Amino acid sequence: MKNYYEILEVSENASKDVIEKVYKVLAKKYHPDLQQSAQDKIIAEEKMKEINEAYSILSDDEKRAKYNQKLEAERRILENKKNSSVNNSVNNYSGNYSNNYSSNKSNNSNYSNNSSNMYNNVNKNTNVNQNNSNVQNNIETNSLNEKMNKNLKKKQKKLEKEIKRKMEDAYLRAYGDYLRKNGYNVKYRFNYRGIPILIGVILLLILVGWLLWIIPITHNYLVNMYNENIIIKKLVDIIINIFKR
Repeated sequence: MKNYYEILEVSENASKDVIEKVYKVLAKKYHPDLQQSAQDKIIAEEKMKEINEAYSILSDDEKRAKYNQKLEAERRILENKKNSSVNNSVNNYSGNYSNNYSSNKSNNSNYSNNSSNMYNNVNKNTNVNQNNSNVQNNIETNSLNEKMNKNLKKKQKKLEKEIKRKMEDAYLRAYGDYLRKNGYNVKYRFNYRGIPILIGVILLLILVGWLLWIIPITHNYLVNMYNENIIIKKLVDIIINIFKR
C-alpha cells in the first residue's frame, strides 16, 4: 500500500492548506516540461502520477479518512506479525532453556546418586548446599537481567521520542524555509511545549522580585527609585491600578 504522506513529503497531521501548498511546489518541481533530458522527463512523469494520485486522496476529507483507516489497519497487521515473530523467538528460547534445565537437573540427580556410594552424609549435605547456592545465584542473575532489560527499554523509548521530536522540529523548520524561499507565506501552529518554560520564567521573576522587596537594603533602594523616578512611578501606578480592578 502506497504511503501518500511520504509521496507528498508531509506529516499525517498536515492540514489541507499545507498539503495544497506542498502539492504546488512538487508539481512545479517535477513538471515534465521543465526537465532537461528525456530520461528526467520520463522519471518526472511517473513522479507526477504518484503526486496527483496522493493529492486527489489527501485533499478530499472523506477519501483521506478512508485511506487513514486502511493505513492504520495495515500498520496493525505489520505490528502483529512483528510481535508474533518476537513471541515465537521467545518461546523457542524458553523451550530450549527448559530442556537444558531438565537435562542438567537429570544429570545432577545421576551424579548425586553415584556420589552417595562414595561419600558420607557430610559430603552429601555439602553438595546439596552447593546446588542450592547455584540455583539461588541463577535466580538472582535472571532477576537482575530482567530489571536491566526493562530499564534499557524505558531509556530506548524515551530516546526514540526525543529523537523523533527533534527530527520533526528540524523538518518543519527546513520545510518552512524552503516554502518561504519559493514565495509562500508559512504560518506555524503555536507550540504548547514552551508554555511550562514560560510559566517557570515568570514564577522565577516573581520570586526574585519578592526577595528583593523583603531585603531591607534593596527594599529601600526600590522605594527611593519609585519616589525619585517619575516614569517608573507612573508604570508602577498603572500596574497597581490594573490589578485593583
